[in-house]
Amino acid sequence: MTEEEKIRLIQTKIAKAEESFQTGDEILAAHPTFAVNRYYYSLFYAVSALLLHYDTPVRTHKGVMTEFNKQCVKTGIFTREEGRLFAKVFQWRNRGDYDDFTEFTQEDVTSIRLPVREFIDKVKEVLE
Repeated sequence: MTEEEKIRLIQTKIAKAEESFQTGDEILAAHPTFAVNRYYYSLFYAVSALLLHYDTPVRTHKGVMTEFNKQCVKTGIFTREEGRLFAKVFQWRNRGDYDDFTEFTQEDVTSIRLPVREFIDKVKEVLE
């Protein structure tokens, strides 16, 4: 991949992160469990862009989480709390998507909304 292609792919992933976050906001009141999915994917795309920036492209969800912890949390770029947020939203997304009886309330999901937004903004700052 050329440097230009890498930059374009990073920009595409950040755009997907923003779109996913916005979609989460749009459906939060009516469908909070589905909003969790969108907030998770906003983190996933943002972290994928960040790892690509560090020349660590990863394809799986588990791989993204593992490499994020290695590349960004252990090195102090992101805090442990931010690492735990990513893990928590990943777990919530799995429960919401795969456990037919899991339903999150608007209050539950609102509690992660701002931290997710701040996380994405931090990724964008690191990429600048």
